[in-house]
Amino acid sequence: MTSSAPRPQKVTMACLLAGVGSLVVLISFTVMLADWVPAELRTQVEQVIDEPPLSTYDLQTSQVLEWLRLGLMAGAAIAVAAVILAVYAARRHRGARIGLTVVSGVSSLAFVPAGLTGLLPAAMAVGCVILLWSRESNEWFNPEKAARRAEREQATEAANAAPPAHAATEQAPPEQQPPAYEPRPADVPFGSPQPPPYARRPPYAGAQPYAAVPPPARTTRLPGTVLAAVLTAAIISGLVALVAAIVVAGYAASPGDLGRELLSQPTLEDNPQIEDLGWSAETLGRAVVYTMAALLVLSVAALGAALLMLRRSNTARIVLVVLAGIAIVVSAIATIAGIPTIAAAVAVIVLVFRPSANAYFRSRPKAAGQHE
Repeated sequence: MTSSAPRPQKVTMACLLAGVGSLVVLISFTVMLADWVPAELRTQVEQVIDEPPLSTYDLQTSQVLEWLRLGLMAGAAIAVAAVILAVYAARRHRGARIGLTVVSGVSSLAFVPAGLTGLLPAAMAVGCVILLWSRESNEWFNPEKAARRAEREQATEAANAAPPAHAATEQAPPEQQPPAYEPRPADVPFGSPQPPPYARRPPYAGAQPYAAVPPPARTTRLPGTVLAAVLTAAIISGLVALVAAIVVAGYAASPGDLGRELLSQPTLEDNPQIEDLGWSAETLGRAVVYTMAALLVLSVAALGAALLMLRRSNTARIVLVVLAGIAIVVSAIATIAGIPTIAAAVAVIVLVFRPSANAYFRSRPKAAGQHE
């Protein structure tokens, strides 16, 4: 099987299931987060925590709503990652297939507790895994193994079709069997003048003079698109990491001041969503610092992935694209304040998939000692 083999229908179907399903989940979760918290959801949460077995844990409605909000944000981030992995899997990326399998498996387990409404998404996730690891899919993602197996099968069929060599010898009569040893006739008749040693054997007719084959040209120059993506990601990630580190350090120094300072702001002083949640200054401070800690980790990861792209790492490019998608979702929740981050993340995704960037990542030089 060659690298230009067409994509199997099972791989296409699996990527469509994962991509479309994740996109629907992303839109649903984003709409729910944009209108947080509706009154009917708060009523449902109160009813659930007042009934056993949750009634024994003395849970607060505001605490459960916060957990639910964080779960929706995590689900939206996973949905973005699934969409990106589905695109890469459709482009024959083995690591993306493994990542999409993991995401689909985790999603199926997460949808099962939702009851009847979660059975269809869970079944779609399981079907995606089955299609991704079918025989046709394995042969498409691993053409080398498929070629070796085809060669072994052809050799086995040829061996089975050929008659045994000893069968004809056993059936032939004794007088027709060839002698056990027959000397090869001499190249020069006996008594003839012997030719010089170099003239005894003619040169090989198919011999050709050795010509060194030049190695294929590789793109070693860093294209401007990759450099622009690295600089954009590094600047945005560095700024976010700096702000997040300052907030986390300030909260560690005085945990109670952060929430009180936030509630004193005009935009949050009379915010109806804060009043519906019933958060105190301490609860608001904890929620903000947890969010900032998560942003700090993601920003450091994005900065590391951007720097690794300078070493022509395609894995770093995938990680950066996934993190850029997560940044788009998180920034969309922040509405106007997140517009610069959304623009930067979209620019990074576009730049790393330009033709010059694709050629740069495909022309990765081989390690020392590795033969062509």
